[in-house]
Amino acid sequence: MTRRSRVAGLGLAVFGLLSSGVAPLAAQDFVDLIRDEKQSFTLAASGAAGAGVEFVLGEARAAEFTVIGESHGNVETCKFTHWLLRELKAHGYGAYATETGPCTTDHLAAVARERGMAGVGQFMKRYPFTVAFLTMREEAELFVAAVQAGYEAWGIDQEFLGSPRLLLAELADRAESDAARQLAVTWRNRAMAGFGHYIESGDRSKAFMAVAGPADWRKLMQAFAKEPADVRRLLDELRESQRIYGLHQRGLYYENNHERIALMKRHLADRLRSAPETKAVLKFGAAHAGRGYSPFDQLDVGNHAAEAAVARGGDSFHVFVFARRSISKDGTKKDFVADADGLAPFYAAQGGDEGCVFDLRALRPIMSRDNVEAKYPAAHGLVFRFDALVLLPELHASTSMLPLPKDRR
Repeated sequence: MTRRSRVAGLGLAVFGLLSSGVAPLAAQDFVDLIRDEKQSFTLAASGAAGAGVEFVLGEARAAEFTVIGESHGNVETCKFTHWLLRELKAHGYGAYATETGPCTTDHLAAVARERGMAGVGQFMKRYPFTVAFLTMREEAELFVAAVQAGYEAWGIDQEFLGSPRLLLAELADRAESDAARQLAVTWRNRAMAGFGHYIESGDRSKAFMAVAGPADWRKLMQAFAKEPADVRRLLDELRESQRIYGLHQRGLYYENNHERIALMKRHLADRLRSAPETKAVLKFGAAHAGRGYSPFDQLDVGNHAAEAAVARGGDSFHVFVFARRSISKDGTKKDFVADADGLAPFYAAQGGDEGCVFDLRALRPIMSRDNVEAKYPAAHGLVFRFDALVLLPELHASTSMLPLPKDRR
């Protein structure tokens, strides 16, 4: 049976259950309908297996963008993404977008192309916490694999807390005037000292993102006013990132999320304009990756990707990857089933430690009915934000390549 005929069948079944004054859909009936959309799906080092593989690959190949929503810092989402990147390369996909700063990502991609994982590891030791998430070994290995497979690396987030050391050093190297070069060197040295203090103590107050004030920015912008546009871009990204961090530090969380997500959407839009025919795999935290309003009360970057796909004349495919439990590096297990919220009926349909994938789009005729939405509001949000749910037995914690600094906040 095709997906379209399954959707039609489900819609008729639910109509029969809910019409003519019949009581709202019972919990077990709802689980049974979800179970009808379950296909087996397992991950191994060699890739994915199970009846759901063709569903995932078929939808991803047909889409303009495949958007992966993850719980940060786990091994399995990296495996899933690595498998998808390998399988999609021959189907028009040429870019891999991540929650990393654009300038630092460009720099790290060059390192990955030239020196592979060894070069990336050396970079991380020299400039720790310069690129978000890629301090985790599995994330770095995925990034290197994507770059070496020929994917463009699109960093679309703000620049990370430790990035000024690298970007100010690059400004000093590329500056054409002595005055600009000297000012960049001075700030680079201060940034190195301030971040070193943070690594040792957990105190961020001396980091560049905390100490550069309006007068300092005026001097920097004036010194680089006549430098090439690609050099000035480094300063622009640093200044915008500091502004966004500042909103968070002041407790303005809505404003912080609004400005950060707007920046992410602008960065993605810039990339799409420069590569109008390139398909992309985008991997973000699940809160950012769905359609519609995100848990941050924002029309997030996942929604932007969905609208951009429609504007191209196609569609996007949004996949949420999660599990029944997580396992930390020391073996501690955290069970997600007991506090499942919107995933509760999917855990019930999963039925145990069987990896599976659910076609969420097939459930939308059910979820669009008022009495079902009212009874399962969290599941309703999941079904309309994502197109597929990959539900695994376990998520294993990634391996940090660097010791974490103390944090006194």
